[in-house]
Amino acid sequence: MHFGTRQLILTVMLAGMALPPAITPAAEATMNLGPDLQTLLDEVMVDTEIPGALLAVSMPAQGLEWQGAAGVSRIAGNAVLEAGAPVRLASNTKTYVAVTVLRLWEQKELGLDDAVSGYLTSEQAGILRGDGYDLEAITLRHLLTHTAGLVDHGAQQEYMDAILADPRHS
Repeated sequence: MHFGTRQLILTVMLAGMALPPAITPAAEATMNLGPDLQTLLDEVMVDTEIPGALLAVSMPAQGLEWQGAAGVSRIAGNAVLEAGAPVRLASNTKTYVAVTVLRLWEQKELGLDDAVSGYLTSEQAGILRGDGYDLEAITLRHLLTHTAGLVDHGAQQEYMDAILADPRHS
C-alpha cells in the first residue's frame, strides 16, 4: 500500500500529533472541520486494503470534537462502520500511550524515570507485587522501552485459554 499525502496527514492526526499545517489554530476555532475530516477519511479508504477506519479528534481548546467512520465493520456482509463503534486496539494502544506519556513529560507532569508504583491503583499494584515485581525499580522509561521485565501475558497459554473460555470477560 502506498501512503500519499492525505494518508500521511491522517496518520499523523491519528497519532495525536497535529492537524494538517494549512489549518491554523485560529481557523480551527471558527470553522467546522467535520466535513473536511470525513472527506479525508473517505479518500484514505479508497487506496487501502483496510476494510474500515474510525477517526476521533478531540481538541477542546480549539472547540473541535469530531468522530467519523468510513468503510465496513465486517468484511463478510458489508455492515457499514459507524462512528463511535467499539474496536479492539490490541498493540496499537502502545503508540497512543507512548505519545500521551511523552506529551505529559514535555509538560513536566511526570518524569520518565518515575517509579510506576505512583501511577497504579492499589489493585493493580497488588497484582504485580503478588507476581514478584518490584514496582519501585520499574520506571515509566522501562515500560516505554519494553525493558521492565514484565511477562507478555498475551503469549501465555493460560491467558489464551481464559480468553477463549470467556471472551466477554474484562
